[in-house]
Amino acid sequence: MVAAKMAGLDVSAIELEAHALAGGDPRGVVQALIAARHEGLDMPFEAAARFDLAGRDPLREVEKEPARRRGAVWSRRGGPAPAEHQRLRGTSPWIRFS
Repeated sequence: MVAAKMAGLDVSAIELEAHALAGGDPRGVVQALIAARHEGLDMPFEAAARFDLAGRDPLREVEKEPARRRGAVWSRRGGPAPAEHQRLRGTSPWIRFS
């Protein structure tokens, strides 16, 4: 939680606790979010948590993201949003990308 706040991430203690209770690794998720921000990727907490709970390492997913996708928008379902949906970014935080 301290690392998330120091990095300026918008992650609450409730989200981290819920992720831990679901069997996830909150520390790994926070590290992935910090790495994504450092790489210029906009990755929401939900996407990183979904990677973690699916048994995939969210930090590795950030590292695998090619340089051509820098600045890409991540969908709440986990993974880069399709290019046609990236233009919708900012219209509503609850848009479901398919």
